[in-house]
Amino acid sequence: MTKSVFASNFRWLAALPLVALVVVMAGLAITTLANAEARHGGPRERLFDLYQRLFPAQIPAASPIQIIEIDQESIDAIGPWPWPRSLIAELVTASEDAGAKGVVYLEGVDRPDPLSPETIGDFWLAGARDQQLAQQLALLPSTDLMLARALAETNGAVSLDIAAAPREASRLRLERSDARSSATNGATAGADYFGLPAARARFPVNSDLSAAAAITVSALPADSDGVVRSATLVWSVGGRATPLTGVEAARIALGAEKIVIIPDATAVSAVGQSPKQVRIGERVFPVSEMAATRLYFPRRTETPKISAAKLLDKSASPGALSGKVVIIGLDGVIGPSVETARGEMSLAEAQALVGRQVIAGAVAKRPRLAGYIEALGVMLLGAAAIMWSQRLDFWKAAGVAALASALLFAVSLIAFSSSRVLIDPLGPSLALFL
Repeated sequence: MTKSVFASNFRWLAALPLVALVVVMAGLAITTLANAEARHGGPRERLFDLYQRLFPAQIPAASPIQIIEIDQESIDAIGPWPWPRSLIAELVTASEDAGAKGVVYLEGVDRPDPLSPETIGDFWLAGARDQQLAQQLALLPSTDLMLARALAETNGAVSLDIAAAPREASRLRLERSDARSSATNGATAGADYFGLPAARARFPVNSDLSAAAAITVSALPADSDGVVRSATLVWSVGGRATPLTGVEAARIALGAEKIVIIPDATAVSAVGQSPKQVRIGERVFPVSEMAATRLYFPRRTETPKISAAKLLDKSASPGALSGKVVIIGLDGVIGPSVETARGEMSLAEAQALVGRQVIAGAVAKRPRLAGYIEALGVMLLGAAAIMWSQRLDFWKAAGVAALASALLFAVSLIAFSSSRVLIDPLGPSLALFL
């Protein structure tokens, strides 16, 4: 009698495992939703990397972008890096003479040219070692002015240094950007103010350069695992909407007048309207609230290259640059490299691929509602698994979970192969087995 009363009073204890499991499911659903746009790499991003390898972007092999590479051959023939910007001006002029549609200089111009007469003169004046030599240097033409004059003769663009923005995407901060103050051939907007990721010029860009060429940002922040998987298409630099270097190269190639930011009518950040899409000519790219789109590479990622030394000594074929947009930059040995899901690349190669992706209109979409869909899937499939596990023995329940999980992965893969939509099946699959 006593045992029966005790059992009836504490019968609710038998439900504790079920309650605990429901709490775990709720926690998993909340985590899935919170991490829907997280940039920390991990299993989800590696799965998406695999999807993109299986179904690469349909980007034409004939590239409208050509890289003028400052490589070891160029260093051996011309001299150690850095080169004076007057020499870069010669590369710009040679590209224009070869029929290039536009020229983009990738290495940062937001710091003084160490080999300009002004910089060398300032050194001598500061040291007061030779006043006469300093005065003679002051009479020499500015290397920035020479580069500006060369870029003014073509569709030219220059870049801020890669260090203008944080290396990790998780450290990006939004800044208010006045769309009305944007440059004519830079980014314009469909609202008065946008909240865009901030980039900082290390020093003011030379006024001649900024007047002759579009200012762009070359930074490609990585996920926490060090892999670059997305590109911020438009930045805020000093409160002005400023395009990514590869996007500006694509704008020139497409012959588009402007880069237009389309606002999200349902989202506003503390510093301005959130972007929803970026339009370059007829190409429209859905973007995250950080104005970023996912990198989506073709099966073959090589972009045609010509050594700077060959271009300067006229040994390169003039026809190779005809009608192309030229990106002048360091190779991955002399300059910084970028780790992508398709291997290590030079910054010039990565920017060229971004440009080619934009030109082709290739998009790998991650809907903003994806996190909610995945979290709902965790709760519904978790509840279903709890119900059938009450009626089946362990191995049958595990078998049903395995089949349902395989179906989830198949649906996710089909969604990407048919419409390039990225849906994460990992959270709901985990809920099935819990």
